[in-house]
Amino acid sequence: MQNNHIEGDLNMDTELFELYKNLIRCRAVSADIEAVNKSEKLLLAYLQKQGLYCTEEMIDGRVVVYASTMPGKVQDLLLNAHLDVVPAAYEEQFEPRVEGDRLYGRGAHDCLGNAMAIIQCLLKAKDKYSVGAVSNISCVASSDVLSCDIPFIVCC
Repeated sequence: MQNNHIEGDLNMDTELFELYKNLIRCRAVSADIEAVNKSEKLLLAYLQKQGLYCTEEMIDGRVVVYASTMPGKVQDLLLNAHLDVVPAAYEEQFEPRVEGDRLYGRGAHDCLGNAMAIIQCLLKAKDKYSVGAVSNISCVASSDVLSCDIPFIVCC
C-alpha cells in the first residue's frame, strides 16, 4: 500500500503538503494583489476537490475564500487564516525546504501553517460538525464578519 502521508511530525497528507509548498511559492506578498489572489484560487481549487462547500467573493479586488463543512455561510464555529505574507529579504525564502520535521519558507509559520491546520480541521469535521473557515479576513474584518453571533477564531 502506498504511503500518502509525509514522514516525521509534519503528519500531513501528501496532496495537502504540496498545496502548502505551492502557497509559499505563490509569493503572495500583501501588496501584490494578483499573487495573493492566485494563492486564494489555489486554495479554493484544493478545498473544492476535497468536497467542502466553498464560495469565492471579491472585496476591493481581493479574492476571499469561504469554505465550510455544511452548506451555507452560517456555521457554529468560524476559523480564519490569511495567505498573504510580508516581503522577503531573499528570493530563496519563497522556495520551501524541509529540514527534519520542519518546513521553512516565507509564510510557512505565519500564517500558512495555521491555514493547513484549519484545512485539516475542516476535512475531519466534514458532514459531522458545522464549521466554516474564511481566508484573507484582513480585508473583510468589518461589520460583515465580526458582528456575527458565532464563535470566531483568528489564527495568525
